[in-house]
Amino acid sequence: MKVLVTYLSRTNNTRKIAQAIFEEIKTDKEFKKLDEIENLNGYDIIFLGFPIENFGPSDDVKVFLANNTSNKRIALFVTHGSPEFSDYLTPWLDQCRNALDSSAELLGLSNYQGEVAQRVIDSMSKSDNQMLRYFAKESPKSKGQPDEKRIESAKEFAREIMKKVT
Repeated sequence: MKVLVTYLSRTNNTRKIAQAIFEEIKTDKEFKKLDEIENLNGYDIIFLGFPIENFGPSDDVKVFLANNTSNKRIALFVTHGSPEFSDYLTPWLDQCRNALDSSAELLGLSNYQGEVAQRVIDSMSKSDNQMLRYFAKESPKSKGQPDEKRIESAKEFAREIMKKVT
């Protein structure tokens, strides 16, 4: 069985989670940035991670998922600035699921709080959008994320997915 762990990371939050997942996989595996991937052929299981941006996956991630996940077994992991129990997450995570090709088998979807970059906080605080200004005020609470608890949770996610497929 060949496993790919691939990710898009703008601020290293998603990379940290991807590394934790990769370390837990005990079979033939590869670790690559998403922009290094031409297609997902040759892999039995794909762990694919990216940040939530503008309330869902970025347009480039949506295009990649729509064009490359046909008949693939996928485990998604996402990072964001909100606590994992936030009510805001449900529609964002639904967008992640819905971005997959309809023939893809979603093995799991896990999400992790990451530290919001100061440049993002500054941009949101100047927005006309009241929700973005609210997120800007809340974002300093994300400092230091993903913490060790979240890293361990990512490792557990990897173990759960691999148990499912072996």
